[in-house]
Amino acid sequence: MQLAAKVAIITVGAQRIGRATVGRVHADDAQLAMFDPDAGRGVALADAFAERPLLFVPCDVTDEAAAAAGTTRCGHAARAARRSGQQRQR
Repeated sequence: MQLAAKVAIITVGAQRIGRATVGRVHADDAQLAMFDPDAGRGVALADAFAERPLLFVPCDVTDEAAAAAGTTRCGHAARAARRSGQQRQR
């Protein structure tokens, strides 16, 4: 996959297939947000990728309001990452 400079949101990212997807997308240099209702697993997985952090959002995506709030957090993080990248290029 060619995901550099892309933003990816992985739901239920700390469990089974989601965890494997997080690893693959992270390896492809995407800006990554992981949604998972299990805060313990989510924090542990985010800590495992400390060399290039990902955004962990403790969130049950079956709750529409929680999913919308999490998506808003991702938008803020993506804009901050873009600004940071633009500043490094100067």
